[in-house]
Amino acid sequence: LTDSFNKMAEELKKEREELIQNNEAIREQTQQIIARYLSTKEATDVNFAELEKPLLRVKNFLTEMQKGGKPETATEPVQEVIADIDQIDGFLKDLFEFSKISTNISTLPPVNFSTAYMAALERLDPEIKKNNAFIRCGAMPVTKAIRASIIQLFENLIGNALKYHSDMTPEIFISAEDKGSEWLFAVRDNGIGIDAELLNEIFHVREQKLNGHFKFNFGLALCKNIVERHGGNIWVESKKGAGSVFYFTIKKF
Repeated sequence: LTDSFNKMAEELKKEREELIQNNEAIREQTQQIIARYLSTKEATDVNFAELEKPLLRVKNFLTEMQKGGKPETATEPVQEVIADIDQIDGFLKDLFEFSKISTNISTLPPVNFSTAYMAALERLDPEIKKNNAFIRCGAMPVTKAIRASIIQLFENLIGNALKYHSDMTPEIFISAEDKGSEWLFAVRDNGIGIDAELLNEIFHVREQKLNGHFKFNFGLALCKNIVERHGGNIWVESKKGAGSVFYFTIKKF
């Protein structure tokens, strides 16, 4: 009986090590993809079917483990890897959104930024109600743009303000100003603010470890990509504990 138990323990240990190695390999490959993609302006060289292969291999491995009826002691490492797989799968979806932003904007019809803003609010409705947030929007322009990307831009910036709210009721105000050759937008909030040393980092894809799992912070990096594809720039002014103002410009095509 003791020999059988020891053999089973060794098998579980080996399987756990294989899970960890597979997961680390996926994470390393993902980091390489991020670095390669962000060093270019286009993502046409990214084959998303190929990116899914390592995820499928690990999922198949986990399925086989479950079919084998492994003891309960194998559950924890399996759940950890599944959580990381879900996180990386979300990253791949975001990366795919990156790849689609390559249209010649000058050939597109004008977009009503007010209706794009309203569409973003619809997506955020559960979070807005949950936080009892107060959101206002000034007059918005109508100008050439990729409508789906502008909706995503508003959703990410407003969603960021909702996520990092302070103890006060979240208040968010969106405005636009005609600057001649471009439009200047501002998204103001009364949230927790941003540490000064992070102001130059938040628009890059960052890897964080949360509750033992690695998480990619992708939202603001996607905002930067969208704005730059529209011929503009994005930046933030903030002080810790004093809210933030995200500015971005959209070129008039």
